[in-house]
Amino acid sequence: LTTTSTLPAGLSLAANGTLSGTLGNEASAASPYTIEITATDAQGATVTDSFVFTITNPAPTVVTPLADQNADDADTLSIATAASFADGAPDGDDLSFAATGLPTGFAIDATTGLITGTLAANASATSPYTITVTATDAQGASVATAFNLFVENLNPNIAADLQDVAATDAVAITAIDIAAGFTDPDGDGLDFTVTGLPAGLSYDAATDTIIGTPDRDASQGGPASDGAYTVTVTATDDAGAEAVQSFILTVSNPAPTTSGITDKAAVDGAVVSIPTASAFADADNDGLTFAVTGLPTGLSFDAATGLITGTLPAEASVNGPYAITVTATDGDGDSVSTSFNLTVTNPAPTALGLTDQASTDGAAISLDLAPRFNDADGDALSLTTTSTLPAGLSLAANGTLSGTLGN
Repeated sequence: LTTTSTLPAGLSLAANGTLSGTLGNEASAASPYTIEITATDAQGATVTDSFVFTITNPAPTVVTPLADQNADDADTLSIATAASFADGAPDGDDLSFAATGLPTGFAIDATTGLITGTLAANASATSPYTITVTATDAQGASVATAFNLFVENLNPNIAADLQDVAATDAVAITAIDIAAGFTDPDGDGLDFTVTGLPAGLSYDAATDTIIGTPDRDASQGGPASDGAYTVTVTATDDAGAEAVQSFILTVSNPAPTTSGITDKAAVDGAVVSIPTASAFADADNDGLTFAVTGLPTGLSFDAATGLITGTLPAEASVNGPYAITVTATDGDGDSVSTSFNLTVTNPAPTALGLTDQASTDGAAISLDLAPRFNDADGDALSLTTTSTLPAGLSLAANGTLSGTLGN
C-alpha cells in the first residue's frame, strides 16, 4: 500500500498497510486530513480509496484553581498564575495568558502568566476584585479560572504626639499644626475634626491648623474651670478609618500690671484726692477692683474707681510719712500691688499783724494777742516772746499780755 496524500505530522504508512506513529503537537492545525491509499498487486494492477482523518486539539485544563489573595492599599503585588494551568496530554502546547477584572495599575504577562502592579491608595474602595485568568493554547483552545483579590484599607497612624500648648487670655496663639501628628500608610488624604477648644479658637481646614485668640475669660473655663482644655483631634481617611489623639491646651490669665504711683505730699488738714486706677493695666481687659492699706485717718478709698479722698486730720503729720499700698485685682483673681509714700507736713502759724499800743505809767493792761495769729490746720497756739516787756507786764501762753505798768 502507498499514499500520495500528506499525512499528519508524525505518521507514516508501511507497505504492509500499517499507518502508525505519534501525532505532532500541532497536527490538529491542518485537520481534517483526506488520505488516499493505493493498493498494487504483483502484476501492477492498482486500486485507490480514501478516508478522512480528523485530529482534535486537547484544550488546556486548570490543574489547581487560583487561590484568593489578600493585600493592602498601595501594596505592590506579584501573582503567579501559569502553574494553575496545563495543556492536555499528549500535545503540551505552549499557553498564552490573559486576565480581566484587574485593579487599576495591574497587568498580566501574556507569556508567563505573572500578574504584577501596585495597588492604588484607595483600591480598597472597590474591593474585592474578581480576576479571571484565561489560558489559551496555540490552537485557540482555552480554559479560565477566577480568584478574588481582597484589598484592605490601612488605618491612619499617629506620626508624632501632639504636644501640650500654653496660651494666654486674649492673646492670639501661634497656629498649631495638627496634620503633622498623623500619617496614612497607603497615602489616603486625611480629614480632621477637632473638639474641646476654648472659645475664640477654631480649626482651619484650609491649613489643618488651630488658630485664633482665646476669649479673655478662657483661663476660667475647661472641664475643671482652671483653663485646662483637653483637645481631641480625629484624622479620618478616605475609607472612613480613624486615628485619634489628644493634647492639653492650658490658658492662663495675665495678671494686672502697674506703672507705679509717685510719692505724694500734703499738709495737715488738707483735702486730698489721689487717683490710682491709671497706674494699673490688664492685658486681657479684665475689669479691676482696688484695695488699699496704710491710709491716714480721715481718708477713704473707692474700691471700684481706685480714688483716695478725704480730709487729713490737723495732726496727721505727727504720724507721717504714710506708706500706702494699692492692690489691683482682675476678674480672675490675679493681682498686682504698688506702694507710694504720702508725706504730710504741718503748716506753720501765720501772723495777722499786731497793732501798736499806747498807755500811761501805772495803767492796768490786758491785751488778747491770740486772735492776731492763725494756724491753717487749727493747731492750738502757744504764744511766747523774747522781747523785753515793759515793767509790770507779762505774756501768758494763751496770748494775754497783762499787768500794771510801773510808775
